[in-house]
Amino acid sequence: MKKLKGYKKTEIGKIPEDWEVKTIGDTFNFLKTFSNSRGDLSNEKGDVYYIHYGDIHVKYNHFIDVNTAKLPSIHINKLKNPIEFIKNRDLIVADVSEDYAGMGKCIEIKNLKNEKVVAGLHTFLLRDKNNNFANGYKSYILLNETVSKDVKKIATGIFVLGISKTNFKNLKIPLPPLPEQQKIAKILTTWDNAIESQEKLIFKKIEYKKGLSNKLLNGELRFSEFKEDWETKKLGDLIEKWSDGGTPSRNNSKYFNGYINWIVIDDIKRYIYNTKEKLTEEGLKKCSSELWNKETIILSTGATNR
Repeated sequence: MKKLKGYKKTEIGKIPEDWEVKTIGDTFNFLKTFSNSRGDLSNEKGDVYYIHYGDIHVKYNHFIDVNTAKLPSIHINKLKNPIEFIKNRDLIVADVSEDYAGMGKCIEIKNLKNEKVVAGLHTFLLRDKNNNFANGYKSYILLNETVSKDVKKIATGIFVLGISKTNFKNLKIPLPPLPEQQKIAKILTTWDNAIESQEKLIFKKIEYKKGLSNKLLNGELRFSEFKEDWETKKLGDLIEKWSDGGTPSRNNSKYFNGYINWIVIDDIKRYIYNTKEKLTEEGLKKCSSELWNKETIILSTGATNR
């Protein structure tokens, strides 16, 4: 049996003796990004491809394969000089999120050939300074439990959370030796690929269900025992009570991590049994929303531009 390595205590917890602790600023150079909105982008082939923070949150998981990804494009004249083009192995980090779960989500670039790609709105573009990281490892560095908690601590905001470049540069991360990074990246990527395959199968079933639901819910497909005509009514005529949601100040930690379920957009599914975030009683008092019973219907009234 292989002898286990010793461990040491560090400011980010217990790590193997041959691992190091470094900051993001120690290991990466921060390069120029752009702040163009969706209105400047096109789905047609263009001069330059553009990575928007919303796509990082929604479309990609740890990696963007430029060879297969369907990235929006932007005309080069809409980018301010000097232009910093992305290279293979660069890391792009989303610096804003609607919730703590999405804070600091990052993706590593691969299979970039002759394409010109830039990092866009609400992103950090990071490039390995001195070959600190093995291929495929960088996008996992913020998944360490202590590091993930530290990312949440430096996030600020009320309705949308954000992290500053200064705070992010000072974030401490554990750094294994390169051979160990390679093995870690290999096994995590294998699992991610397996999960992605399952998600594609689930997506196909969801699309089939959408088609079936549409036919059943608009009366195109009916059961033989039902012949009566349907009625049309306004939603307001069917609802007993309406109320808007609310958010207490995220700058006060006393309002959160309680026992009261607090629903945000990411929690909204067909049925809600639990929520990612909880309010304290004090937080509920500072919130413009109110307590609701089961069987209440929750509607999203807004979304980010994705």
